[in-house]
Amino acid sequence: MTAVFRGRRAGLLDWLARGPFAMAAAALQGSMNYAIVLYLSFGASLAATGAYRTLFSCYSLLALASMFESNKVFLRAVVDDDRDASTAVFANRVVFGFAAFGVVLAAWAVDRVLAGGWVPDALVAIALISAFIYPFDSYIADLQAGRRFQRLFLVETVKYGAALAGFVALFAAGAGVEGAVLGQLAVMGGCNILFFFVHSRKRVAFGAIPGRWWAMLRSPAAGQARTYSFANMFPASLEHVDKLLVGQVFGLTFLGIYTLSYSTGRFLYNTLKPALYIYYRRFVDRMPGWPMLRRVSAAFTVLGLVCAASFLIALEFLPVMARFRDGRWVTVILFLGYGPGILHAIYSQAFALNKESVASHSFKAHALATGASVILLAAALLSPPVMALVLLGLQYPLRDGLSVLLMDRYRRRGGGSARPRK
Repeated sequence: MTAVFRGRRAGLLDWLARGPFAMAAAALQGSMNYAIVLYLSFGASLAATGAYRTLFSCYSLLALASMFESNKVFLRAVVDDDRDASTAVFANRVVFGFAAFGVVLAAWAVDRVLAGGWVPDALVAIALISAFIYPFDSYIADLQAGRRFQRLFLVETVKYGAALAGFVALFAAGAGVEGAVLGQLAVMGGCNILFFFVHSRKRVAFGAIPGRWWAMLRSPAAGQARTYSFANMFPASLEHVDKLLVGQVFGLTFLGIYTLSYSTGRFLYNTLKPALYIYYRRFVDRMPGWPMLRRVSAAFTVLGLVCAASFLIALEFLPVMARFRDGRWVTVILFLGYGPGILHAIYSQAFALNKESVASHSFKAHALATGASVILLAAALLSPPVMALVLLGLQYPLRDGLSVLLMDRYRRRGGGSARPRK
């Protein structure tokens, strides 16, 4: 009993030393976005909020195209001190990042010839900046692998603080939402490049890439990075595609309402979720056990209930909350979905990091869960605005819960992968 107590005490002290920094560092991008959403919603208009969400959704989709889940494999390579693997993952992201830029540039050129007006000039600039932002964010995985969360918090604070200040300054100077977003992303890209060369340049053999890039793309590490990225591309892309479709069908003001309610409902969840990042290195060797998963999921469910009740009470008694009223049911549904949300966050990340997981299992699970979510999205786009908001909010707990159930089922049924600890 004493040994167990000491082990738990050591684990708690370890979390207290690193967990708050992991939380803060990983929550900074979401905090920056939420600050901009509030700034535009209260200082400009909901239509401006919708315009911002449209542009940032395009950026986020381009991030997914650059094989966004590669950092999980990069982290594993750092833990194993495998420079060949980390170089292959980096090269893979370079190729896909610039390929995405090429696709956008070609689409823009065709659109100009046909005078369609579907591809804005800003999208080309966003695609170019994105090609440089990634893969240089690999320093994040490097710092996570080394459990240097204090350093990670420091550099991320500099990056996102400067990006937020740049957006506000440009918007206040009259650059508009589009110009402010481009400035914001340019600052983020410059910081990524700088921090990569300060912390992670030794992880990549740059001289070997030009002559061996095709072999690197065919390496197991690059293949796993693509498989996990494609698997998570389905659910992750839907979080941005739905915003674009909502804006097209219902208009930018309605999108602004949805964005404000969505960002409010997910803010606390996105802030607390990174507390578990300090355990990610352990998931390389073993999966988390279901007793722990159930406890964490139950705790987040209770937290969501408290948040939902507090939010509804605030709506009734605080006049300043009037701006949140139209989209309140999206916010409430997202609060109530904290339990399956955290369960998916832990299990899917552990699955991607674990050495004995089968990547195709994650792909199939997320594909099926996203298919179910697409049905709700389609129904929302065909519904009246009030019902549409409810259906849009329900996408997230449905997709999160179903993804975990399917991944666990596939893992237990075969493929030679290790089962989760009991």
